Amino acid sequence: MTKNPLVLACVFDNPMQASIAAGMLESEGIISMLTNTEFSSIYPLGNPAISGVRMMVYESDLPRALDLLRAHGDLNE
Repeated sequence: MTKNPLVLACVFDNPMQASIAAGMLESEGIISMLTNTEFSSIYPLGNPAISGVRMMVYESDLPRALDLLRAHGDLNE
């Protein structure tokens, strides 16, 4: 059995942005998982390291997911 862990792809300021990006990835066949959505809604102006919505993807999908997020304007580089 090959291991394919979830890894952090991106951190968003709010759940709506994260959901839109997750839908875009899903339409391209990439499964993602959003974490910290509740805390970011309660404490939206906090430190993104604490309150940001984290998008996780499978490690094998990370390069393609980052390319798509970059093309969609979701990565602040």
